[in-house]
Amino acid sequence: MDWENYFIKQIKDLDPYKQGLQKKDVRKIAKSFRLHKLSSNESPYGPFPSAQLAISAGLSNLSEYCDGGFTKLKDAISKRYNVDKKNISCSNGSVELIYFIAQVSLKKGDEVITCWPSFVTYETVVKLAKAKFTKIPLDINGKFNLKKIAKSISSKTKMIFLCNPNNPSGTVITKKEFEKFYKSVPKDILILIDEAYIEFADPDSTFDSLKYFDNKSNIAILRTFSKMYGLAGLRCGYCFAPEELIKAIDKVRQPFNVNSLAQKAACASIKDTHALNNRIKKFRQEKEYLLFELDNLAVKLAIKYDCLVSELKAGIAPFTFYYYDTQANFIFICLSDFQNVNKKLLEKGVICRLVPGGIRITIGSTVANKAVIKALTEILI
Repeated sequence: MDWENYFIKQIKDLDPYKQGLQKKDVRKIAKSFRLHKLSSNESPYGPFPSAQLAISAGLSNLSEYCDGGFTKLKDAISKRYNVDKKNISCSNGSVELIYFIAQVSLKKGDEVITCWPSFVTYETVVKLAKAKFTKIPLDINGKFNLKKIAKSISSKTKMIFLCNPNNPSGTVITKKEFEKFYKSVPKDILILIDEAYIEFADPDSTFDSLKYFDNKSNIAILRTFSKMYGLAGLRCGYCFAPEELIKAIDKVRQPFNVNSLAQKAACASIKDTHALNNRIKKFRQEKEYLLFELDNLAVKLAIKYDCLVSELKAGIAPFTFYYYDTQANFIFICLSDFQNVNKKLLEKGVICRLVPGGIRITIGSTVANKAVIKALTEILI
């Protein structure tokens, strides 16, 4: 078999998705017995108790196929967000919906625009469709540069990806920024808003995408149960989209693509607003702790290098150190010699994610967050 010429040409330029390092990989180099995996933006708290009960109750029926139309889950999502069920679809993680929407929408010669760096799957699906992928750099604050995206729109533009909060920077688009941008985008261009981390964001910091959505709008919204709800291992996502797009997705999605346990757990989770509010409170407390300690670390670095904290941020000091204003469950730290710092963190049992220009650290449990600060302080000071 001539495998070199067997596959479609666009496969040659694609790289497999690389997940964050696993604990078993790090044990070979870590000098610490206890490991803290903060590389994949997973919840340290697991599923809600109500979701765990739903999973247990569903175990005895695994010999049966799941509900291929997600009837109960769509009903629960519809009631939670006051969106018609005809505008909802569910998937094996929200990333699957990115593939579906690209599959039914994009062809050779089309253009997709987003800011970069952002979620890597965007580029994969666009290249598979033989479409043009236009990357606009994030602005100096790690935010989506909507003005430049708007100026880059051409007659070939078919879709725009907005990751809000953005992965890996954690930054959000404000209401004022989005409203101005939305008015400037032609109505025949789909704006795909990826909100995998939206539950972590302060509502006052960003726009409410559902206020701009209706069955006639050129907006589709992606969300997931993997992050805030702690169901990453079960894989369940969903979207709000115009009815015609939902119908197109239904034509290409696999039968029974969301397993029965995922549907039961997601259904229980989205109804459990009390558990959700408690979890949001926990995450915000841990984020505040990390940001406070990172600010203290910046002061210590400024003393060490005899400079101002603002000079560390501006990159005009002997050492660079700053982080973006995050509204997600991770923090992107930009710093000098970040690859070596990441290596030393691994040796200390702290597993982070290397990204261009720095490291991305998931906000974890109290114990894990204290370990991160302790390790960074020992490495940098």
